[in-house]
Formats: sequence, structure tokens, C-alpha cells
Amino acid sequence: MVQMTLTLGNPVWKRFINTRIGEWLIWLRGIHIDSHIHLWEKYTDNFSGDEAASRALKNIGNEKDEDSLIEKLLLPPTSFWQEMETLAGDDAKITRMYKVSLSATIDDILFELSPYSDSFEEIERIVDFMSRKSAWFDVLLDYFRGYQYNLLKQAEKL
Repeated sequence: MVQMTLTLGNPVWKRFINTRIGEWLIWLRGIHIDSHIHLWEKYTDNFSGDEAASRALKNIGNEKDEDSLIEKLLLPPTSFWQEMETLAGDDAKITRMYKVSLSATIDDILFELSPYSDSFEEIERIVDFMSRKSAWFDVLLDYFRGYQYNLLKQAEKL
């Protein structure tokens, strides 16, 4: 009998998290996290993941409190993708990198955040919230992946 195991995590998202965790901690320590989690709870109750994704994409860079968590944690900036392309080097590796990034699920992202949640209460609170709302975040991430896939196809990077 062949035994299969599922491996959680995603190396592209791991790098994104590793390079941004300091910035996120500074941001999280500068806000009243209980108020923000309450706001995000209401937001996830009143908007579908698709609606939230559409709003976030329209408002990139114009942070509203309800969009800030989504944008910071789930929408890597162009500079991150440029850095990843430089690290990947050739076209075949760049294509592979984008395919790997597009394969991530919310569970993969939460898995990559989990070591930080062991060390930082702020990250633990965010991971707990996102875990409780994982079905909502799955829909949101699916929308983002579809959007990114279309952009990458147009740019002939896939």
C-alpha cells in the first residue's frame, strides 16, 4: 500500500511572510487589535469573500480598516513579485514560481504563519481569526488567485 501525506505550506508564501512579518508586527502593535478584529468579524459577516476581494482590489493602496488585513496579508505588492522574479532568474523558473504561488490555499498561508503565532500574540490573534473564518478566506483567496492568474496570462508569465 502506498501511503500519501499532505504537506501544508507554500515556499513562495513562506518567503512573503518571512519578509513582511516585521512590518506586520509594527502595524499590529500600532492598532487596537480587539477593535480591528471586531470590525473584521462584522466585515466577514456582511460581505462575501468575493465582494471583499473585489473591494480590496479596487482600493489597493487606499487602506480602509476593513481592507488593511486583507491587503497586508494576502496581496503581495509588485515589489515582492519583482524580487521573486529576480531570484528565480530564467523564464521557466519564473513560471514555476508563479504556479507554486497560485497553488496556495488559506490553510497553506495559515501554516506558514503558525511559527510566528507561537512567538507573537498579535499574529496568534490574526491566525485564530482567519482560521475561524477559513471558508470565507478561501473564497477571498480564490478570487485573488483568479485575478492574479489572468494578469499573469496577459503578461505571458504562465
